[in-house]
Amino acid sequence: MKDSDKTKEKLISELEEMRQGITKSEASEAECKQVEPILYHELDIIQTLFDNHPDFIYFKDSEARFQ
Repeated sequence: MKDSDKTKEKLISELEEMRQGITKSEASEAECKQVEPILYHELDIIQTLFDNHPDFIYFKDSEARFQ
């Protein structure tokens, strides 16, 4: 086998890895587009709860400081 054949095989292999990476990235992006509206809806529900709850709701950070 010639060195040029090895190089071609290596390039083909790298190209296939890139294609697989792109496919995974596109799938991840599609999933994010599906999940994003659900998360915004949940955020709206939580915000509505906080805005309409008769008691004050406080949050503390990791150092026990009120936020």
